[in-house]
Amino acid sequence: MNESYEYLQSPRMRIETKGVQALSDGELLATLINSGTKNNSALSIGHNILKKFDLRKLSVASVKELSDIPGIKGAKAAQIAACFEISRRLENYQAEPKYKISGPEDVYRRLYPYMRENKRESFIELCLDTNSRFFET
Repeated sequence: MNESYEYLQSPRMRIETKGVQALSDGELLATLINSGTKNNSALSIGHNILKKFDLRKLSVASVKELSDIPGIKGAKAAQIAACFEISRRLENYQAEPKYKISGPEDVYRRLYPYMRENKRESFIELCLDTNSRFFET
């Protein structure tokens, strides 16, 4: 299969044949968007999103900001926002239910996904139990 033919395949077909890693950022967004509009395909909408936001800004964009993009309504905007939230939670995923704090690196790994885009100073209180695990209230 030559490269020009591969580019004509839909992003979903390319995932099946080449794997999800072979897709561009716009193609990945197109798979989340699923369907286009009368005037724009899901792929062109995905590329338009990336003209307005880079991936880092997109990862923290509000549903309202995403809904302002032509072709993106509330449900599609919510799907995109949910995808990035899953990604943030995955960064903190632990097999055991409580996360033990052994040093500053553990605090950094736990809080960085939520704090990296803050534009203002924040105060965060971490409550630990007697075994140095997050105390869940």
